[in-house]
Amino acid sequence: MKSSRKLKYLTSVVLAIILFLILIFADKYFSVINIIVDSPDKAGTIFGLEDYRHSNLILLSTDEMAKTLKKQNPEVKEATVTKIYPRTVVVKISLYKPLAVIDNGDGYLFLSEDGRILSRSSRNSLSLPIIHYYQKLNRYMFVVGDWINFQDMSFALHFIKTMNDLNMIVDQVDINGADMILCKLDNRQIVFTTEKSIQLQDYELEQIVRQFKIDGKAFKSLDLRFEKPVVKF
Repeated sequence: MKSSRKLKYLTSVVLAIILFLILIFADKYFSVINIIVDSPDKAGTIFGLEDYRHSNLILLSTDEMAKTLKKQNPEVKEATVTKIYPRTVVVKISLYKPLAVIDNGDGYLFLSEDGRILSRSSRNSLSLPIIHYYQKLNRYMFVVGDWINFQDMSFALHFIKTMNDLNMIVDQVDINGADMILCKLDNRQIVFTTEKSIQLQDYELEQIVRQFKIDGKAFKSLDLRFEKPVVKF
């Protein structure tokens, strides 16, 4: 009996030692050494990558890593993390491109098309469309990396993107409430509203611009707030 117990004890000890050695080997063998950034854009420094160096590749959550990198890097639009065993992580990212700036009195907030604040600056160095909002945004409420999801702001950004796609250069946008999104383009102006569907206003704008281009006409003012658009020459 004693020899049997002793044998079981020794067997347990040996198995525990073997398991411990296996875990140490696995932790070292699958330790992340290489972190490769794959981006079609010219990505600068991506913060947070070094936090994952020497982490265990087996235990690494690719989804959580992607979410963390997007949170720490406001310019990152999408991030996909792939494991390549035994020691490599590939991070594929796409970057935002600033679409417009908000004149907030004490400087400019650079915004992406989905309303994320990409950076702050004292000047509009990229000559982007300037959005004048009817109230100043509290600088302590919104920080770089946050999204501004006001409906009128979302509509304004959408219409700037739509006009860019139509090769229409927007100089500035005045948001004076939900029913007044005034876009100024050189010597023309277009008025949008949140009280009417985005898709309908997009359609009306595209049709009018294309028809006027065919006819060789140029409008001075286009108001899309009403059931039938109002055009002035």
